[in-house]
Amino acid sequence: MRFINADGQDLIPRKDRVWDATTLKSRMAEVLKKSGPPNEKGRTQRVAFSQYCFWTGEMALGAIDGVVRTEAGFLEGHEVTLVDYDPEKISLSNLTAKAKRRSSSQNLYFSKRLPQSTCFRPKAPTSRHEIRKA
Repeated sequence: MRFINADGQDLIPRKDRVWDATTLKSRMAEVLKKSGPPNEKGRTQRVAFSQYCFWTGEMALGAIDGVVRTEAGFLEGHEVTLVDYDPEKISLSNLTAKAKRRSSSQNLYFSKRLPQSTCFRPKAPTSRHEIRKA
């Protein structure tokens, strides 16, 4: 069994005849310790697009090449789709143009006030600048 990185290099030495769950689990733990947590936040950017329906926005924006993930929520009283995208695959201006064509996006939000965690706040916002999950 091999555990490799995106470049095809072994993360830990290859081991053949790994058939049991206990050995597999320990090897997976070894790989996770060695590689550390994924660094997607370092290579992605985050923006939020408002539109009439965040479910429509999530479906349309999630289909754009270069978009890594989407999440529906509310921001400043508007339905928004939070978008994490890879700036090496798509520029913000190109993403914005495609968003307007595909989801009738009305406003674009990008700033430090967007949530940095992978989840929106589950409670109701206490200010109009907080975002809450749909």
